Amino acid sequence: HTRQADAVNTSLWVHSRTSCARAPPGAHVTSHARPEPVQPRMTRVGGGRIARMPNLSPDALWSALAAADPEAGERPMCVALSGGLDSTVLLEAVCRLRKRLPDRGLRAIHVHHGLHADADDWARHCAALCARLGVPLALLEVDATPAPGESPEARAREVRYAALAGALAPGEALLTAHHADDQLETVLIQLLRGAGVAGLAAMPLAAPFGPGLHLRPLLGFNRAELERWAAAEGLSGWIRDPANEELRYARNHL
Repeated sequence: HTRQADAVNTSLWVHSRTSCARAPPGAHVTSHARPEPVQPRMTRVGGGRIARMPNLSPDALWSALAAADPEAGERPMCVALSGGLDSTVLLEAVCRLRKRLPDRGLRAIHVHHGLHADADDWARHCAALCARLGVPLALLEVDATPAPGESPEARAREVRYAALAGALAPGEALLTAHHADDQLETVLIQLLRGAGVAGLAAMPLAAPFGPGLHLRPLLGFNRAELERWAAAEGLSGWIRDPANEELRYARNHL
Protein backbone atom coordinates (compact mmCIF):
# COMPACT_ATOMS: atom_id res chain seq x y z
CA HIS A 1 0.00 0.00 0.00
CA THR A 2 3.01 2.28 -0.38
CA ARG A 3 1.61 4.08 -3.42
CA GLN A 4 -1.62 4.79 -1.53
CA ALA A 5 0.30 6.09 1.47
CA ASP A 6 2.37 8.35 -0.77
CA ALA A 7 -0.87 9.94 -1.94
CA VAL A 8 -1.52 11.28 1.53
CA ASN A 9 -0.23 14.83 1.21
CA THR A 10 -0.31 15.66 4.88
CA SER A 11 2.00 15.11 7.81
CA LEU A 12 0.61 12.39 10.05
CA TRP A 13 1.85 12.32 13.56
CA VAL A 14 1.09 10.19 16.55
CA HIS A 15 2.36 12.47 19.26
CA SER A 16 4.51 10.86 21.92
CA ARG A 17 5.09 13.54 24.54
CA THR A 18 7.26 11.18 26.49
CA SER A 19 7.75 12.79 29.85
CA CYS A 20 8.09 9.49 31.69
CA ALA A 21 10.85 7.22 32.65
CA ARG A 22 11.76 3.62 32.24
CA ALA A 23 12.35 1.63 35.39
CA PRO A 24 15.56 -0.41 35.24
CA PRO A 25 15.10 -4.11 34.44
CA GLY A 26 14.01 -6.04 37.53
CA ALA A 27 13.32 -2.91 39.54
CA HIS A 28 10.28 -2.80 41.83
CA VAL A 29 8.30 0.39 41.41
CA THR A 30 6.81 1.48 44.72
CA SER A 31 5.72 5.00 43.91
CA HIS A 32 3.85 6.89 41.23
CA ALA A 33 6.90 8.95 40.25
CA ARG A 34 7.16 9.79 36.58
CA PRO A 35 9.88 7.96 34.63
CA GLU A 36 12.58 9.76 32.65
CA PRO A 37 11.92 10.65 29.02
CA VAL A 38 12.05 7.83 26.50
CA GLN A 39 13.25 9.04 23.11
CA PRO A 40 10.87 7.93 20.34
CA ARG A 41 12.18 6.67 17.03
CA MET A 42 10.86 8.11 13.78
CA THR A 43 9.44 6.01 10.96
CA ARG A 44 8.49 7.25 7.49
CA VAL A 45 4.93 6.64 6.31
CA GLY A 46 4.55 8.01 2.79
CA GLY A 47 4.98 11.78 2.95
CA GLY A 48 4.37 11.94 6.69
CA ARG A 49 6.04 10.63 9.83
CA ILE A 50 4.77 8.76 12.86
CA ALA A 51 6.55 9.26 16.17
CA ARG A 52 7.35 5.73 17.28
CA MET A 53 8.10 4.46 20.77
CA PRO A 54 10.88 1.98 21.62
CA ASN A 55 10.11 -1.73 21.28
CA LEU A 56 7.06 -2.74 23.26
CA SER A 57 7.65 -3.39 26.93
CA PRO A 58 5.77 -2.46 30.11
CA ASP A 59 8.13 0.51 30.60
CA ALA A 60 7.57 1.74 27.03
CA LEU A 61 3.82 1.31 27.48
CA TRP A 62 3.98 3.36 30.67
CA SER A 63 5.81 6.09 28.77
CA ALA A 64 3.00 6.12 26.20
CA LEU A 65 0.34 6.24 28.91
CA ALA A 66 2.03 9.10 30.73
CA ALA A 67 2.46 10.97 27.45
CA ALA A 68 -1.25 10.61 26.78
CA ASP A 69 -2.44 11.39 30.30
CA PRO A 70 -0.51 13.37 32.93
CA GLU A 71 -2.72 11.71 35.58
CA ALA A 72 -1.87 8.16 34.46
CA GLY A 73 -0.55 7.23 37.90
CA GLU A 74 -3.70 8.38 39.68
CA ARG A 75 -6.46 7.57 37.19
CA PRO A 76 -8.22 4.15 37.24
CA MET A 77 -7.96 2.28 33.96
CA CYS A 78 -10.34 -0.03 32.12
CA VAL A 79 -9.06 -2.18 29.24
CA ALA A 80 -11.48 -2.95 26.40
CA LEU A 81 -10.87 -6.68 25.97
CA SER A 82 -12.00 -8.57 22.87
CA GLY A 83 -9.73 -11.53 23.60
CA GLY A 84 -7.73 -11.07 20.39
CA LEU A 85 -3.97 -10.58 20.21
CA ASP A 86 -3.97 -6.78 20.44
CA SER A 87 -6.19 -6.39 23.50
CA THR A 88 -4.64 -9.43 25.19
CA VAL A 89 -1.18 -7.90 24.85
CA LEU A 90 -2.48 -4.57 26.16
CA LEU A 91 -4.09 -6.16 29.22
CA GLU A 92 -1.07 -8.35 29.97
CA ALA A 93 1.31 -5.38 29.69
CA VAL A 94 -0.86 -3.11 31.83
CA CYS A 95 -1.04 -5.84 34.46
CA ARG A 96 2.72 -5.61 34.77
CA LEU A 97 2.25 -1.92 35.66
CA ARG A 98 -0.26 -2.47 38.46
CA LYS A 99 2.09 -1.17 41.14
CA ARG A 100 2.05 2.20 39.38
CA LEU A 101 -1.76 2.39 39.38
CA PRO A 102 -4.09 3.30 42.23
CA ASP A 103 -5.50 0.51 44.40
CA ARG A 104 -8.21 -1.39 42.53
CA GLY A 105 -7.32 0.86 39.61
CA LEU A 106 -7.47 -1.76 36.85
CA ARG A 107 -10.38 -3.67 35.33
CA ALA A 108 -11.46 -4.95 31.92
CA ILE A 109 -14.63 -4.87 29.84
CA HIS A 110 -15.72 -7.37 27.21
CA VAL A 111 -18.57 -6.52 24.84
CA HIS A 112 -20.66 -9.51 23.75
CA HIS A 113 -22.13 -8.56 20.38
CA GLY A 114 -24.05 -11.79 19.90
CA LEU A 115 -23.24 -11.82 16.19
CA HIS A 116 -20.99 -14.86 15.98
CA ALA A 117 -21.67 -18.48 16.87
CA ASP A 118 -18.58 -18.47 19.09
CA ALA A 119 -19.45 -15.25 20.94
CA ASP A 120 -20.26 -17.12 24.17
CA ASP A 121 -16.92 -18.94 23.97
CA TRP A 122 -15.13 -15.63 23.47
CA ALA A 123 -16.78 -14.21 26.59
CA ARG A 124 -15.74 -17.28 28.59
CA HIS A 125 -12.20 -16.98 27.25
CA CYS A 126 -11.98 -13.35 28.42
CA ALA A 127 -13.40 -14.31 31.82
CA ALA A 128 -10.77 -17.05 32.21
CA LEU A 129 -7.96 -14.69 31.16
CA CYS A 130 -9.03 -12.03 33.64
CA ALA A 131 -9.43 -14.62 36.41
CA ARG A 132 -5.86 -15.79 35.79
CA LEU A 133 -4.57 -12.21 35.90
CA GLY A 134 -6.70 -11.23 38.88
CA VAL A 135 -8.43 -8.46 36.93
CA PRO A 136 -12.15 -7.74 37.47
CA LEU A 137 -14.14 -8.19 34.26
CA ALA A 138 -17.43 -6.58 33.26
CA LEU A 139 -19.39 -8.36 30.52
CA LEU A 140 -21.63 -6.13 28.42
CA GLU A 141 -24.22 -7.80 26.21
CA VAL A 142 -25.49 -5.67 23.34
CA ASP A 143 -27.77 -6.09 20.35
CA ALA A 144 -25.56 -5.38 17.34
CA THR A 145 -27.90 -6.79 14.71
CA PRO A 146 -27.60 -4.48 11.69
CA ALA A 147 -30.64 -3.04 9.94
CA PRO A 148 -31.21 -4.04 6.31
CA GLY A 149 -28.49 -2.43 4.22
CA GLU A 150 -26.49 -1.36 7.27
CA SER A 151 -22.83 -2.31 7.62
CA PRO A 152 -22.45 -5.02 10.29
CA GLU A 153 -19.03 -3.64 11.19
CA ALA A 154 -20.33 -0.07 11.58
CA ARG A 155 -23.32 -1.21 13.63
CA ALA A 156 -21.16 -3.30 15.95
CA ARG A 157 -18.77 -0.41 16.46
CA GLU A 158 -21.62 2.02 17.20
CA VAL A 159 -23.26 -0.14 19.87
CA ARG A 160 -19.91 -1.21 21.31
CA TYR A 161 -18.71 2.33 21.97
CA ALA A 162 -22.11 3.36 23.31
CA ALA A 163 -21.98 0.47 25.77
CA LEU A 164 -18.39 1.23 26.78
CA ALA A 165 -19.17 4.91 27.36
CA GLY A 166 -22.16 3.96 29.50
CA ALA A 167 -20.10 1.55 31.61
CA LEU A 168 -17.19 3.91 32.25
CA ALA A 169 -16.91 5.41 35.72
CA PRO A 170 -16.42 9.17 36.15
CA GLY A 171 -12.77 10.03 35.57
CA GLU A 172 -11.89 6.50 34.46
CA ALA A 173 -9.74 5.90 31.36
CA LEU A 174 -10.82 3.42 28.72
CA LEU A 175 -7.78 1.80 27.06
CA THR A 176 -8.19 0.34 23.58
CA ALA A 177 -5.55 -1.60 21.66
CA HIS A 178 -5.41 0.40 18.42
CA HIS A 179 -1.86 0.26 17.08
CA ALA A 180 0.20 1.92 14.33
CA ASP A 181 -1.11 -0.39 11.60
CA ASP A 182 -4.68 0.55 12.54
CA GLN A 183 -3.69 4.20 12.37
CA LEU A 184 -2.37 3.93 8.82
CA GLU A 185 -5.39 1.93 7.67
CA THR A 186 -7.73 4.56 9.11
CA VAL A 187 -6.08 7.31 7.06
CA LEU A 188 -6.02 5.21 3.89
CA ILE A 189 -9.70 4.33 4.19
CA GLN A 190 -10.61 8.00 4.66
CA LEU A 191 -8.49 8.84 1.62
CA LEU A 192 -10.20 6.19 -0.52
CA ARG A 193 -13.56 7.55 0.59
CA GLY A 194 -12.61 10.97 -0.70
CA ALA A 195 -12.34 12.63 2.69
CA GLY A 196 -10.90 16.13 2.84
CA VAL A 197 -8.04 17.25 5.08
CA ALA A 198 -10.27 17.23 8.17
CA GLY A 199 -11.46 13.72 7.35
CA LEU A 200 -7.86 12.50 7.15
CA ALA A 201 -7.23 13.26 10.82
CA ALA A 202 -5.60 10.33 12.59
CA MET A 203 -6.94 8.65 15.71
CA PRO A 204 -5.91 10.70 18.74
CA LEU A 205 -3.75 9.29 21.51
CA ALA A 206 -6.22 10.65 24.07
CA ALA A 207 -9.74 12.05 23.82
CA PRO A 208 -12.68 12.75 26.14
CA PHE A 209 -15.01 9.76 26.26
CA GLY A 210 -18.28 9.50 28.17
CA PRO A 211 -17.62 10.52 31.77
CA GLY A 212 -13.90 9.81 31.41
CA LEU A 213 -11.11 9.51 28.88
CA HIS A 214 -10.28 7.28 25.89
CA LEU A 215 -6.59 6.36 25.60
CA ARG A 216 -4.88 4.50 22.74
CA PRO A 217 -1.43 3.80 24.23
CA LEU A 218 -0.35 1.33 21.52
CA LEU A 219 -0.46 3.79 18.61
CA GLY A 220 3.33 4.07 18.70
CA PHE A 221 3.76 0.31 18.16
CA ASN A 222 2.92 -1.84 15.14
CA ARG A 223 1.29 -5.25 15.20
CA ALA A 224 4.56 -7.07 14.55
CA GLU A 225 5.96 -5.55 17.75
CA LEU A 226 2.90 -6.76 19.66
CA GLU A 227 3.40 -10.24 18.23
CA ARG A 228 7.08 -10.26 19.20
CA TRP A 229 6.31 -9.21 22.76
CA ALA A 230 3.59 -11.85 23.05
CA ALA A 231 6.02 -14.52 21.85
CA ALA A 232 8.76 -13.33 24.23
CA GLU A 233 6.30 -13.47 27.14
CA GLY A 234 5.04 -16.90 26.16
CA LEU A 235 1.49 -15.68 25.50
CA SER A 236 -0.81 -17.82 23.38
CA GLY A 237 -4.41 -18.89 22.96
CA TRP A 238 -5.91 -15.54 22.04
CA ILE A 239 -9.06 -15.41 19.95
CA ARG A 240 -8.79 -15.35 16.17
CA ASP A 241 -11.97 -13.79 14.81
CA PRO A 242 -12.78 -15.35 11.40
CA ALA A 243 -14.26 -12.00 10.32
CA ASN A 244 -10.75 -10.57 10.27
CA GLU A 245 -9.88 -12.98 7.46
CA GLU A 246 -12.78 -11.91 5.25
CA LEU A 247 -12.11 -9.37 2.49
CA ARG A 248 -15.62 -7.94 2.50
CA TYR A 249 -14.68 -5.22 5.02
CA ALA A 250 -12.75 -2.32 3.51
CA ARG A 251 -10.27 -2.09 6.40
CA ASN A 252 -9.30 -5.72 6.15
CA HIS A 253 -9.07 -5.54 2.34
CA LEU A 254 -6.39 -2.86 2.72
